[in-house]
Amino acid sequence: MALGVAFVSGTLTGFAGVAGALWQLNIAAGAFSVPGEWYWVWPLLILPQLVFAASGAGRILGGDAALRRIGGDTPPRAWLLVRRVMT
Repeated sequence: MALGVAFVSGTLTGFAGVAGALWQLNIAAGAFSVPGEWYWVWPLLILPQLVFAASGAGRILGGDAALRRIGGDTPPRAWLLVRRVMT
């Protein structure tokens, strides 16, 4: 539910994309040995979440845009990577 809310609101979409992809990967690993499982569907479920994480969704109209405005333009150097991935 939290991942869906993050995607819809555009808040922490990078983090939500990576977390969702890892979650789907975990489910895929558990379901891989199930007879009759459609193994090809898992990459189709993981790929869109990785696209959300890599494309910077939410940075224009979403909650990530508001977080960037509040956070200012020059965060401390140690937080640059964290900020880039999370927002």
